[in-house]
Amino acid sequence: MKKLLLALIFLPFVSYASNWVLISTSTAGDKFKIDTTSIDRNGNEATYWEILNYGKRSEAGNLSSKSQVTINCRTKEFNTKFAQVFSDYDAQGTLNFQYTPTSTWTPIPPDTSYETVMKFVCKR
Repeated sequence: MKKLLLALIFLPFVSYASNWVLISTSTAGDKFKIDTTSIDRNGNEATYWEILNYGKRSEAGNLSSKSQVTINCRTKEFNTKFAQVFSDYDAQGTLNFQYTPTSTWTPIPPDTSYETVMKFVCKR
């Protein structure tokens, strides 16, 4: 009984494993990583978590962002649901900014890192 009680107490502290995979590097050196365990397909749409490591520090001093993104695999558009911006790579360091963007769908340009990410996510 004590073991069961201990397990129930510590259950909320168990974190779910992530599997961050480098999917693409842009010509500017931006690195797109996807948490493959977060990909959730629902019809033509796939929602997932993404880390973007910038090729160089932004003017505001940031090196990465972490976003929840939905891609429409049929229309080839994406919509960022939530985003955070960090001072260090891999969504580490100081959280400098977070926001919930508008629900605007943006076309994915061909022959870009975004298209590479779309192809990876949509084939799952």
